[in-house]
Amino acid sequence: MPDPAEFEERADLSETERRRMSEAIRLKAALVHEIIREEGEEELARSTSALAWSGLAAGLSMGFSLVVEGLLHHYLPDAGWRPLVESFGYTTGFVIVVLGRQQLFTENTLTGVIPVLTRRDRASALALARLWVVVLLANLVGAGLFAALAAGAPIFDPNLHQDFLAIGEAAAAGSFFVLFVKAVLAGWLIGLMVWLLPGAGSRTPAARQP
Repeated sequence: MPDPAEFEERADLSETERRRMSEAIRLKAALVHEIIREEGEEELARSTSALAWSGLAAGLSMGFSLVVEGLLHHYLPDAGWRPLVESFGYTTGFVIVVLGRQQLFTENTLTGVIPVLTRRDRASALALARLWVVVLLANLVGAGLFAALAAGAPIFDPNLHQDFLAIGEAAAAGSFFVLFVKAVLAGWLIGLMVWLLPGAGSRTPAARQP
């Protein structure tokens, strides 16, 4: 790949065009690694209470994945394409978590691990263990609270409860091996999302330029 600095020296570009070109250049792998590492360092340094509250918020936010998917399942016509469309509802919780920068356990399988693999010391490993335990428990509590609210509070149409139940049963169906493979693939996708976000963010400003 040509050196952007050399290209800028040869090309007759205005300052605005140079800035757009710089923003549009894809980030190198080492730079993406460093961005994620710094984010991981920040997460490992956060207080236990901050992690717990953020993890609780993420667990509650993930409940909206169930709600939106259930609403789509309930109100869309019973057609062959319905499962394809309603599955997009599952992404709602993740969008809220990512945009709100909330603590989700599956996201920290990459963000928090990179600093540990970089420094390779006991303090980093203990900080990662604290992060995982606090965030996972907070996520489960938040998701449990949302599930209890959805099941017991009169805020949803009673018919929707059956759709929520069907979605939950479908998610839990299958043997241990099948669920394990699904979990591995889901974790890989979340880790890939974390890796792609720095590059996506670097290209967004350029796309918004008139």
